[in-house]
Amino acid sequence: MKLLGSPAEELSVLLVDDDEMARLNRRHRGEDRPTDVLAFPMREGEFSDLSAGLLGDVVISVETARRRVRPDPPPGEGGPQPAVRKGDPLGKEVLELLIHGTLHLMGHAHQTPGQARRMRAEEGRLIGPLWPEDPDPPRAKGDRLKNLWAPWRMAYVKEHDSEDGCFLCCNLAEESQDAENYILTRSALAFVIMNLFPYSNGHLMVSPRRHTGDFTALTEAESAELTRLTQECIRVLGGTLKPHGYNVGLNLGEAAGAGVADHLHIHIVPRWTSDTNFMPVLADVKLIPDHLTNTYRMLKESFEKAAE
Repeated sequence: MKLLGSPAEELSVLLVDDDEMARLNRRHRGEDRPTDVLAFPMREGEFSDLSAGLLGDVVISVETARRRVRPDPPPGEGGPQPAVRKGDPLGKEVLELLIHGTLHLMGHAHQTPGQARRMRAEEGRLIGPLWPEDPDPPRAKGDRLKNLWAPWRMAYVKEHDSEDGCFLCCNLAEESQDAENYILTRSALAFVIMNLFPYSNGHLMVSPRRHTGDFTALTEAESAELTRLTQECIRVLGGTLKPHGYNVGLNLGEAAGAGVADHLHIHIVPRWTSDTNFMPVLADVKLIPDHLTNTYRMLKESFEKAAE
């Protein structure tokens, strides 16, 4: 609940088999089939005043989850299946379903491409702290090089392979949904948007309105506006999050690490002493970002004040 920024104190979780899940679907959704997860909010509807501290119920079919991670039972296996436990792929699958259901209780949806992007980003952000993994193999004594590990960014890798079109252009076209798309400010030639898969809290991107990945093709006016907005981002971040430093730069081309190679964008990554970076660092690190929505509200207010 702390990771979600929710004031609710209680969440009910029920693990069931496919028969029970199918029964719940028949009763509440009119569908005679099991699904992986159902969410029943308690902060809306006729029972919303029963308990202010109860977010709702999440029901998970362990049978469906097990089929996803173990599609074919080992030969000779019978009797009760092993219980969910940390370290078991089934446990991680159940946790991912719990996160998905809880986000529904918090009001997230995935009916539109924009909603689906935001929900996948939140799922990726939450799974890291709740299911920590150590990607570093044992090293020789004295070799302290550590790799930056931001687990929620795996959602970006999975999404980038399947997403159609340019998400920057799509988000830019939905001016009435700037808050949902985390766009902080717009100008005639460029705009500032929060990175949904941040390397650190307050990771911003400045991008031209025009769809181009060619840095040398920018007009003088576009180049000047990108510089102005980058300076504005640093001023706003300095007045709100008060970082100790910044990484500022571009990744031009997929080989250089550009996630959206055909629509260039400048990264502004706030840094704190002993915090992480998007390059290997010589220290043990830990990265815990603030909730994106909380950060957006804070930064949006500062950008609006700066424009007055």
